[in-house]
Amino acid sequence: MLIAGRVFAGIGTGAICVVGPMYIGEIAESSIRGILGAFINMFLCSGILLTCIFGSFTSWRILSIILAVMPIIFGGSFIFMPETPVYLVKKNNLGGAERSLIGFRGTNYDVQTELKDIQKEIEDSQQKSVSIKDVFTSKANRRAFMSVVAVLAFQQLCGVNAVVFYTVPIFQAAGSSLAPNVAGIVIALVQVLSSYVSILIIEKANRKFYLVLSSVGMMLFLTALGMYFHLKRLNVDISHLGFIPIGSAVMFMISFSIGYGPIPWLLMGELFAPEVKGIGSGFAITTNWSCAFLVTYFFPIINSSLGAHISFYICAAIMAIATLYVCLIVPETRGTTLLEIQKILNK
Repeated sequence: MLIAGRVFAGIGTGAICVVGPMYIGEIAESSIRGILGAFINMFLCSGILLTCIFGSFTSWRILSIILAVMPIIFGGSFIFMPETPVYLVKKNNLGGAERSLIGFRGTNYDVQTELKDIQKEIEDSQQKSVSIKDVFTSKANRRAFMSVVAVLAFQQLCGVNAVVFYTVPIFQAAGSSLAPNVAGIVIALVQVLSSYVSILIIEKANRKFYLVLSSVGMMLFLTALGMYFHLKRLNVDISHLGFIPIGSAVMFMISFSIGYGPIPWLLMGELFAPEVKGIGSGFAITTNWSCAFLVTYFFPIINSSLGAHISFYICAAIMAIATLYVCLIVPETRGTTLLEIQKILNK
């Protein structure tokens, strides 16, 4: 039953991770698109926190019933949400697209200019084929594909799940007497709070700035965790350094949440042209969860055979690569319309 439930949950989560950023990218004005996109990560973290809290004092069955209520509420409420203007223009429903824009922008907003931009973008995209081959033959599509798939891969290869899984040993190594479930709640709470902060600041600076800040921060704190467990493996007296594992784990989560938590989802909704959003987003999400599986599978194997410090060192090295990759490959999208983003990708 757990395996069957996980399969259906995986299908639903995968679909939401594709369509959610796409929906937000198509309804949001460029000035607030980053803020709305950052909500995805905050609510993901909030779900983890609630699961940790309820799971600490309920059974599997009660926890499953509680969590089953959430998609019911979502499905019931989202019925009343309008389709995106981009989708309606694709269906040649210009009247519906205009009403949708007015609903999202307000009656005092002149929607005609934005509606014409959407029409132009859709007309251009409909003249192009949408095979997987064409994703790589177009310069804009190829650069978008390389950027989105890479940052979503780095989002998992940074080892965020590994740090979560290793929360209890990290707290134990620091001499903490916290119960395992309390330690999990503490880390989840840090994620939620830092994700909320990211919503407040995400439009204050460029996307690339936050990605680089995030990857550099994670690299440093993963290295600190690796060094701590390395010294411990060498039987060095580190009793006076108990603050390092907890502090590093907390700062790692904060670093993750201000950059690699929200921004990859945001870029997925921003960078792909309409004609390749389905193919590109599907491949990006598949890559993301495949990397999550690899980290989950290999982390305990490396821990038991080579030591936890090697795992943290590997993740730190990946973050060093991510820093260079973002600086050289990923385009900046802050404050630009979806049509302008495609022009940037073609340069």
